[in-house]
Amino acid sequence: MLLWSVVVGILGVCGTGVWVTYLGRQRTRYEPQWYWFYGLAALLPAWLLACLGLLTPPSGQGVQVSLPTAVLLASAVGLLGVVGTDAAVRRLQATVRARHPVLYWLLGIASLFPGWGIAVLGLLQR
Repeated sequence: MLLWSVVVGILGVCGTGVWVTYLGRQRTRYEPQWYWFYGLAALLPAWLLACLGLLTPPSGQGVQVSLPTAVLLASAVGLLGVVGTDAAVRRLQATVRARHPVLYWLLGIASLFPGWGIAVLGLLQR
């Protein structure tokens, strides 16, 4: 699951990066929340795969009754990142100065990156 998570994360970041760059060059401007959402969607599948990989018991062990600490920590950090960057996007949108769409996309990536990193580190420790 570790390899799949990393591959999906790289493909998601590269794919949405190309898409956001393409949209940023168009004359039509979208709301900043859409660019933030594209950044969020870049790492969400990778984060989910890493968390699901942590839920499977390591080979040689029986069924686990409680959730591993890494899953709980990755979920909490991911949720706090999403809430925090959403507030930052709304605050930046309230200013009169126009920002580049890539900034909002990077905020979306930054929202799940710490949680994904914790889940990947949990997979590496197995």
